[in-house]
Amino acid sequence: MDGERTSWLKLNMVSGLLPADFGLLVRNFGSACGVFEASARALRDVLDKENVIEKIKKFSDYYDIDAELRFIKEKQINIFILPDDDYPEPLRDISDPPPVLYVEGDIHPVDRASVAVVGSRRATPYGVMVAEKISSQLAERGITVISGFAVGIDSAAHRGALASYGRTLASLGCGLNRNYPAGNYRLGRRIVENGALISEFPMQAEPLPFNFPRRNRIISGLSLGACVVEAAERSGALLTANIALEQNREVFAVPGNINSRYSRGANELIKAGAKLVNCCQDIIDELEPKLKQLGLSLKVESSQYPQPENDAEKSLCEILAGQPKTIDEIICLKREPPDKILGLLSMMELKGLVKQFPGKVFALEHESVVEEKK
Repeated sequence: MDGERTSWLKLNMVSGLLPADFGLLVRNFGSACGVFEASARALRDVLDKENVIEKIKKFSDYYDIDAELRFIKEKQINIFILPDDDYPEPLRDISDPPPVLYVEGDIHPVDRASVAVVGSRRATPYGVMVAEKISSQLAERGITVISGFAVGIDSAAHRGALASYGRTLASLGCGLNRNYPAGNYRLGRRIVENGALISEFPMQAEPLPFNFPRRNRIISGLSLGACVVEAAERSGALLTANIALEQNREVFAVPGNINSRYSRGANELIKAGAKLVNCCQDIIDELEPKLKQLGLSLKVESSQYPQPENDAEKSLCEILAGQPKTIDEIICLKREPPDKILGLLSMMELKGLVKQFPGKVFALEHESVVEEKK
């Protein structure tokens, strides 16, 4: 890595230096190298942040650039700096683009056709089902799904895209050398094979609370629009939606249970003018003009989902239509011996007709199973 690119990495490691400050310094001193060569007095004339200036002038006392470069090499991280020709174009156009992007995996030109799917960490089975379903259907049409890699709705969005062998990008609120969230390690490996993990933070950066609003602007910045599945009245998902509006992206929301506090944010978004989403096609219809403008085309919609093979399976699919149900609810509605129903559900799960959530909650894998019957 040449000296100028290394200096960009070094400057990006300086805590307290915001993207706007970064750009201001590089413009004034002509390069990142020039920033480190400048005197403290010259830096003060440009930036009124004494603690940041001290860290720049005494960089090696605070940071270990050799360790940073070693981690980048070991994990085969792709580095993009703002002047690069292949820096992701949608991010370059936002008001505060990240000066440096760390990418594990690959960002492809087809990722211009992308939608952010975000929501609550404390997701309900309904929210998880909807996020997976919408993301899976978007991926089937060739749309890249972008989310924030958090537990709950974000993870469901990534899983849904991967289930349809589609592409997905995850924007992280920490460095790529951090295993966070710890339970998502395997999901992260799958994302790297079918998309990318992305961060603007140095490799060892911890998942600090103030990192996540910055992560959110990358999620919306890379996308053509953001879809909120479940969100409380004050949540990161709503912040992403607001940032998306500021970035001139489309905002979508899935309506939720009016009695659930995890649906209030999404329902309020709809009241405020967000496009209501009942299915994946609602998003595609809205984005089609933008896709054509970018010269992007969608794959033909697939209808090759597993179908119920007998009356017993059809009956269970009708019971599960529209809303996940607990095993107790299913037994009550079906009025058959529990062991028979559990056996049937297990077989349908193997066939890909239904899926099970924690607490023995079941939902249809694909709602079209019932739609096509009708």
